[in-house]
Amino acid sequence: MSPPRLLIVAILLLTPAACTPVDEPEPRASENVAAGSFVNPSNPALPGAVPNSNPKTELPETPKTAKQSDESQAAIPARLIEPSIAAAVRLAQAGKLPEALELVKRVLASESDNRDALFLHAQLAQSFAQKSGRPASNPLYHASVDSLEQLQKLYKNLTPNERQFASLAYYNEACTYAVEKKPELAVKDLRRALENGFGEFELIGADPELASLHDRDDFKKLAGEVDVIERKQARTRAELGLAANKPFPFHFSLAGLDGKPVKLEDFRGKVVVVDFWGTWCPPCRKELPHLASIYEKYRDKGLAMIGLNYENGDEKDAQAAVETFLKVNKVPYPCLLGDKPTRAQVPDFNGFPTTLFLDRAGVVRLRLIGYHDQAELEAVVEMLLAEPDHASDSAALPKTN
Repeated sequence: MSPPRLLIVAILLLTPAACTPVDEPEPRASENVAAGSFVNPSNPALPGAVPNSNPKTELPETPKTAKQSDESQAAIPARLIEPSIAAAVRLAQAGKLPEALELVKRVLASESDNRDALFLHAQLAQSFAQKSGRPASNPLYHASVDSLEQLQKLYKNLTPNERQFASLAYYNEACTYAVEKKPELAVKDLRRALENGFGEFELIGADPELASLHDRDDFKKLAGEVDVIERKQARTRAELGLAANKPFPFHFSLAGLDGKPVKLEDFRGKVVVVDFWGTWCPPCRKELPHLASIYEKYRDKGLAMIGLNYENGDEKDAQAAVETFLKVNKVPYPCLLGDKPTRAQVPDFNGFPTTLFLDRAGVVRLRLIGYHDQAELEAVVEMLLAEPDHASDSAALPKTN
């Protein structure tokens, strides 16, 4: 069976983006958009649809009477365009994708340049495609991209939400072209996906639906460019994150696993990465090798890294679990047992891992929640290390008595 086709949540559904704090009985809301959910395209929240995990299942079409067919072609008055789009969203949320698609088509027949309707049509076609198997899904994936291309033709620049959606829609269409034995178009769409910010780089080489492309020269050329594209995308995300960050006071003074005190002040003058994590947390464990690799690469260039562990059970059991984990996994940087007062300094703390990046002046320059790939983590570290010692406008590390 081929892997699920991607839409907004993509691989994040396979590994949770972040884990709930261990001492909170109610789980926080997932950062991933719920499967099959839709929003009005005017809303900044992205719609979600899980990948199609049953590629052989086809949905039967509902027969229409002559009267229903005539009604489906009826023009929608201008005053009812927006209410009709909202009604299509509600139909989609209720799982009535064929009806929602039909209604949006009527909207577009009446107002072909309606941006919300074009984007919603692209979303609905993707979601209907994921519920349909090959080959029934193929024209739906194409129809989704057609709407996005019409949208871009009319409005030139896509919004960030539209671009993110487009990156995944182009990927899905690339896979569709590959199974349709149209390799040139498949590689072309893969490039478009990357140009729009597609970030699941490992999947491009692992997806069996793309296996037929691997020996092609144009695919090999594109694969050779992926590392550069990945780093460029990571740096862009890092720049945006650093620019939007709101610093907050942060300090810790905790006992190390050997009982010796460790304070944030001990790392004055270095870029410091503080990782709130737990051995029980899957995305924490997935991210840890990235952090270890970055630490080994930059430790002699002014980088310090500290893991603050939050474990279940009493302190003695927690310490034993952490010590065993660190030894088995050869974690190269120090880890401490965190406490609630330290965690409480992070505004609205809501999941593990949470990673703080502090500049040489001790100012929190970025907070990342959930799993992030190595390219993005490393981009932030590189940017902070490249800053002069006086880069931050804030005061140095807080002093302790």
